[in-house]
Amino acid sequence: MKVFLVLFSVCLAAVMAQQISDIQKETLRENRDACITETGADRAEVDNAYKNEWVDNEKLRCFALCLLKKWKMMDDQGKLDETMARERMGKVMPPAKVDELMTKCKDLKGSNPCETGYMMMKCYTGNIAPAAV
Repeated sequence: MKVFLVLFSVCLAAVMAQQISDIQKETLRENRDACITETGADRAEVDNAYKNEWVDNEKLRCFALCLLKKWKMMDDQGKLDETMARERMGKVMPPAKVDELMTKCKDLKGSNPCETGYMMMKCYTGNIAPAAV
């Protein structure tokens, strides 16, 4: 009976972890879609950006800022919240990789908030494995 309970608990934990992952994926999709609507960014350009194929235009720049704001990693003025960025990235990559990305990307600054968001997103996606994007 104890073996059954342990196996059941392990299976339940695995299912719950998958549900959380699915919920997170859905939230990411909702944020992406909301930012496409808010900024007027082209969906194909957004999809390509997720593959690290960036087009440099104002709508895509503002899309990047919108996502970072929805993830609470950046404010309206383009100021990075390093603590939140580390927390968010730490959910999908090891601490050493987070440190590496923060060192490479955190001080990037554009001429306006949209450009800063764009530069940071491009830096992040250009320096991580495609599976993590």
